[in-house]
Amino acid sequence: KGIRRYVPIPGRLQTDNVKVIVLLYLDDVIFMARNGSDLHHLNVGTDKILECQLHYAQAQLDKLKKTNVFNATFHIWHSGHFGTINNFRLGRLPSAPVDWSEINAAWGQTALLLTALARKMNLTFQRFRLVPYGNHSYIEVLAEHRALPLYGSGGFRFLWDTKFDAAMVAFLDCLQQFKEEVEKGDSGFCLPYKMERGKIEDSATGNSYSIKIQFNSEEQWTKALKFLLTNLKWGLAWVSSQFTKDNTDSLNR
Repeated sequence: KGIRRYVPIPGRLQTDNVKVIVLLYLDDVIFMARNGSDLHHLNVGTDKILECQLHYAQAQLDKLKKTNVFNATFHIWHSGHFGTINNFRLGRLPSAPVDWSEINAAWGQTALLLTALARKMNLTFQRFRLVPYGNHSYIEVLAEHRALPLYGSGGFRFLWDTKFDAAMVAFLDCLQQFKEEVEKGDSGFCLPYKMERGKIEDSATGNSYSIKIQFNSEEQWTKALKFLLTNLKWGLAWVSSQFTKDNTDSLNR
């Protein structure tokens, strides 16, 4: 027997409704109040237990009000030649054959982030609709009413299936639409890598890298994905800076 402990939700599984954490704490309060044996072992009055728990819950809420939800939920970084999102590597190399389950999970997180950023900006993508669905996320082609899988499986048949490539090109199209929306303002802000027709250009060298996996080397594909995540990281920083006050105000309501 003992007091039930709240287990923190991992960052990549958090949602923007942070008040749910407080509800979990309050649920613990009810659990403790009803569990007489636990209170007996503590030798502390029920009122005191409730008071302490409520103070703790309020302290957590105050802390969360100061936390930017996007930054707390999505962490984009790099690991060697790979771009990473929430510690999932996006890409594959001959010297580092990342499992497809990890790549698919990274795509799921990437799709979820871009969807959340677009929603925050009230941006509706033209031609496509992102459907974040974990490691089986996909993109709907609106005019054709068909789905493009934003996940791969490896193997010979997969290498000749163009749907995954089409999904990545569609995702890059959506990211370009997001880029154009971000750069509409007068702030002079712009994303670091130019994107056009399924390719990302490295402005430092002038070289372009295809987002497609077919007829491409794993090294170049992985570099394109790393640049994609870098653009998304910059977009995340911009949205966070623009809407931090809005997040705080919504939590205070």
